[in-house]
Amino acid sequence: MTATRRAVPGPTGAEIVESACGRVPVDRGTVGADGVITDGGVREQLAAVLVRLLTPPLKGPT
Repeated sequence: MTATRRAVPGPTGAEIVESACGRVPVDRGTVGADGVITDGGVREQLAAVLVRLLTPPLKGPT
């Protein structure tokens, strides 16, 4: 992730979820006329990103 993207979350209070960062290329040919991604591999990658975003981080001892 570039420094430019890292500068944005600070003022908004957002947090970067490093484990969910990455590239998932979506070619026009993998999107149906209804806007749904038809490529199973792309759908699996996107699902994995969503799981990482929705999984609460482990907290260490306080």
